[in-house]
Amino acid sequence: MEKTKTQLVHRLLAKHFIDNPLNKKCVNHIDGNKTNNNLSNLEWVTYSENNKHAYSTKLKLPSKQKLGAEHVNSKIDYDDVLEIRRKHKYESLGYKKLSDEYGVSVSQIARIVKYESWKHVGKGV
Repeated sequence: MEKTKTQLVHRLLAKHFIDNPLNKKCVNHIDGNKTNNNLSNLEWVTYSENNKHAYSTKLKLPSKQKLGAEHVNSKIDYDDVLEIRRKHKYESLGYKKLSDEYGVSVSQIARIVKYESWKHVGKGV
């Protein structure tokens, strides 16, 4: 018994009726309407071209990830970050001690101290 393979209509149409001399892998709906499978609305594109088209036509929107204390998984806030940097710099507290005190990993403390994370919190400490 053979497995059934589902194929999308726009891919079948492009495969049989639209030349693909550059052997591109994606079929793009030029007008962004996925239900418009007219041959004049289909084109072969690369994955990159397909993504660029999606963003340029606002079919895909950039994610707006929250930073710092506003992030859903944040265990510390802005004041904690300033205190971590101050304690490390002026009180010579090590990463492990700070990690235990604030309940975050040693590597997270290192990233905070080196301004690799929480970059948006002032450098004047």
